[in-house]
Amino acid sequence: MSYSITRSRGDTTPALRNQSGQRVVNMNMAFSPTPNWSATWTTSYDFATRQFAQHFVHLNRDLHRWHASFAFSKSANGNFAFSFTIALTDQPDIKFDYDQRSYAH
Repeated sequence: MSYSITRSRGDTTPALRNQSGQRVVNMNMAFSPTPNWSATWTTSYDFATRQFAQHFVHLNRDLHRWHASFAFSKSANGNFAFSFTIALTDQPDIKFDYDQRSYAH
C-alpha cells in the first residue's frame, strides 16, 4: 500500500493557496489460493473525488499443459477492458483469445 500527495509550489492565488492538493492511496494485493492459481488486484483511491480511480484484476491458472489468463481493468473515466486467453503450454500458437474494450485501441 502506498500513499501520495501532490501539491503546487508557490501558488500566490488566494483561492488556491490553501488547497490540499491531490491525495491518492494505491493498493496492491497478490496471492496464490492454490499452487496452480495466482491472483493480483491493484486499485487506487482519490480522496479529492472520493472515488476509486482505477481497478486492475488479473487471474492465472495452470491447467496441466494449458495456461489460462483472465484480466479486467477499469479506469476513472469509466473505460474498461476485459480479456481471456487460454493457450497450450508446449505450443503457444494454439490458443483462444477473447478481448472486449469500451474504447478503440
